[in-house]
This record gives sequence, structure tokens and C-alpha cells, in this order.
Amino acid sequence: MKRPISLTVVGWLLLILNAISLIFMLATLRNAQVGEAFGSFALPAWATIGFGVFVQLVTIAAAIGILKGQRWGRNTYLGISVLGLLVGSFNLPSVGMLIPGLVVFLIVAFFLLRASATAYFNRTTAA
Repeated sequence: MKRPISLTVVGWLLLILNAISLIFMLATLRNAQVGEAFGSFALPAWATIGFGVFVQLVTIAAAIGILKGQRWGRNTYLGISVLGLLVGSFNLPSVGMLIPGLVVFLIVAFFLLRASATAYFNRTTAA
């Protein structure tokens, strides 16, 4: 079975956008204004940064799994995203800051959980 185009688009977007986000996040750590912004979070700056790096690395791995047709890639993305939203709900100064991430998660989850995607992941896992 050929990989659905929606999974190709989702996988590449997750891979590229999280790689870019990781690079920019690490590059901005020397900025004093960024350091001040971390003061408004519930968790210490080192924990917030560490968790952010962890989530982005896991999401990159999940995107590779999605592109390779591995069911664990889909499950890992869904799990790490839910965990990220839960941590963000108490760490961010405003719950409204979660809305863009929640919208992206719901859109990606829609494509990952469609019947064609499920059939593709089940076929490649069983093969």
C-alpha cells in the first residue's frame, strides 16, 4: 500500500518545522530578553528549556517514524503532544498561549487517525 499523501505532508512538516524550531530555540538562549521571559513560567528556565528540547527531539523522531510508516511514530507524536499540552497548561503564564499548539495538534491528529492512515500503519507494521 502506498503512503497517503496526507502522511507525507504531515511527516515532512513535523520534521522540518521542529528541526527549525529546535535550532532557533537553542540560538536564542543567549538573548537577555529570552531569559527574562522565562521568569514568567511556573517551571525554572532550565526545566522549561530541557523539556522543550526533549519534546522537539521526540517529535522529530516521531516524524521519521511516520514517514517510514511505523505505527510507533504516530503513537509517539500523539503521546508527546498530549504531554506537551498538559505541561504547558500549568507552565505557561496564560492558558491562551496553548491555543495555536492545540489547533495544530488537532489538525495533525485528524490526518494521523484517518482510516487510510490507520490502514497504512497497520499494513506496514504487520509486513
